Amino acid sequence: MSNKNLQDKGIIYCATGKELFLNEAYTSISSIKKYHPHLKISIFIDEKNLKKVNKDYFDSIFLIKSPEYGFGDKIYAMKNTPYERTIYLDCDTIITDDISEIFEMLKKYDIAASNPPFKNKNYKQTSYQAGIIFYRLNEITSKFLDLWDQSYDRINHGNDQPSFRRSLSKLPISLFVFPPNYNFRLPFASYIHGKIKIIHDHDLSRVKDKIRQTFIYYLNESHEERYWFPKKGMLEFPKRNNVFIEIFSILKDKTNKRNYHLLSYFPKKKLINYYLIKSFPWLINCIIPKQYRERMKMLEKEIINFRHNQT
Repeated sequence: MSNKNLQDKGIIYCATGKELFLNEAYTSISSIKKYHPHLKISIFIDEKNLKKVNKDYFDSIFLIKSPEYGFGDKIYAMKNTPYERTIYLDCDTIITDDISEIFEMLKKYDIAASNPPFKNKNYKQTSYQAGIIFYRLNEITSKFLDLWDQSYDRINHGNDQPSFRRSLSKLPISLFVFPPNYNFRLPFASYIHGKIKIIHDHDLSRVKDKIRQTFIYYLNESHEERYWFPKKGMLEFPKRNNVFIEIFSILKDKTNKRNYHLLSYFPKKKLINYYLIKSFPWLINCIIPKQYRERMKMLEKEIINFRHNQT
């Protein structure tokens, strides 16, 4: 496929192998259409899925003639995007709000990705997740995609993130690092400031829509500083000597085992003794360093500025 006559902007998916990925993509697209009903959407698939795909969901469908059934297919899709400004999404993603600021940012930056969820004090700012990538197709990003394609370890079918990071480091590419709001991973502890915009999780994409919307509502009930503890709940950071612990309770659907797994993120027990946090506010810095929190808030401010500058 040629990259000539590119359309302005759009979203691409890649679904080779299991039909399950196609079904996840349908759910993801349904979440996008709530906020961007006219946004162009394309998918790259293998011949088997081409026979099964519901064409109503896509503006264009591209066949990968020699699929690898691995991360190489994603890289192929990104190299052959029909859009000048592209959002690549893994199929198991859910959009929870307007994300048009991303396209505005791609007028300035070549590429954008998020760091992995915060884990400890040895956190590396130069690590990136590759399941959600925003990029502008130009000479430098084309070189990056070629380099990534060449360096990805196909022999061992390894993780695509190390080669993604190495390829970025070898080029003078303009990179923006998104906070976790744009790649929120439910299985991992994470600091959040502002509204969660994109959730990345297999289980959330496969439950009933009513359950999913209730889940999203509680995740975004507060937009203040908060910390997500998997299978425990969301802790809102102390403010004015007070602390609020959100305890989620959702009626479990006994007919759906996957709902049980998903809803286990919301136990009824209290997350933390909030009196302990109130008495010793320095404990928050033990959970996640202030320096990291300030950096994430600065990134959020820059995103807000792009949001306000949209034409």
